Amino acid sequence: TFRRQISAALSTQSAGNPYWSQDIGGFFRPSCNYDCWWYKQLLIRWFQYGAFVPIFRVHGNGVNTAYWNYGPVVLEDVHLIDNLRYRLLPYIYSNAYYITNNGYTLQRSLVFDFYDDMNAMNRSEQFMFGPYMMVTPVFNYDNTTNIYVPKKYNWYDFWTGETVIGGQYLQNVVVPLSEIPLHVHEGAILVMAPISQWANQLY
Repeated sequence: TFRRQISAALSTQSAGNPYWSQDIGGFFRPSCNYDCWWYKQLLIRWFQYGAFVPIFRVHGNGVNTAYWNYGPVVLEDVHLIDNLRYRLLPYIYSNAYYITNNGYTLQRSLVFDFYDDMNAMNRSEQFMFGPYMMVTPVFNYDNTTNIYVPKKYNWYDFWTGETVIGGQYLQNVVVPLSEIPLHVHEGAILVMAPISQWANQLY
């Protein structure tokens, strides 16, 4: 399931394998996968999570996984996240260098960065993406989630710029279907590129 992919990714990378991947949308998909709204919603949320996994890939058995097959809502929402992944390539490349030279991981359980924060230790579905970004995937069909912001820093909501004081729980946060909760901690330098259509278009 989608939710299990989060713990699988964090466990694998905690064991020292920095380049984990998955089949976004699931390898086996329901027969109504092009038409069922519940699956389309799942696909959007899974795609959002997949953008913050080291190897970003969509794969499925016996289906055409191109996103235009799933209708305009799915296509628009995954397009936003796809553009964000491309914009984050300088950040991802910089972290890839650090992974190679220092045994780092791109995706990490909160406990690795906030080992002295007891509340961060049991957050099995939140993680850091590189040193600056905290990701909280949404897997509830009512589009709500709970977010813990570690106390080491104050944080900024990536989408709104709103300041969030560290050390608090944000309960039952309603998340627009087009967004995944992202927080960047204070003092971070998050280098982003312009939107591009392929990886080396700008380089």
